[in-house]
Amino acid sequence: MAQHRWKPQQQHITMLIFPILQMISDSYLQAAHTVCGDGNDATVIVKGEILIKITVSNNDLPKSFDVDLGQLTKGDVVYVASGPGGTDQCDMFIWDFSITSVPEVSQCPARQLLAPLAPACN
Repeated sequence: MAQHRWKPQQQHITMLIFPILQMISDSYLQAAHTVCGDGNDATVIVKGEILIKITVSNNDLPKSFDVDLGQLTKGDVVYVASGPGGTDQCDMFIWDFSITSVPEVSQCPARQLLAPLAPACN
């Protein structure tokens, strides 16, 4: 009787490595008072550079300050600041933001494969 040996085929795993970018997302700034105060500013600074600065007036809808932070390295500091407009009287505000990591879109070689894992590659 002939013996057949089953030989497993080699498995190849492909790992895609590409730069990761950080960004401010899901952000908004809104003045909390509609009749008092003169609005607010929000500013994002990275590596000493102002990336975005927005101003909201008292009756404005919430404004976004989403911005690409680029590739951050150890020791980089991200400043997200808000303050009053011209005067600091009665300038309460509401704000929120997230700092998220996403693959660099131009570096997404397998868009179909990565789509479920990396929405930025769509």
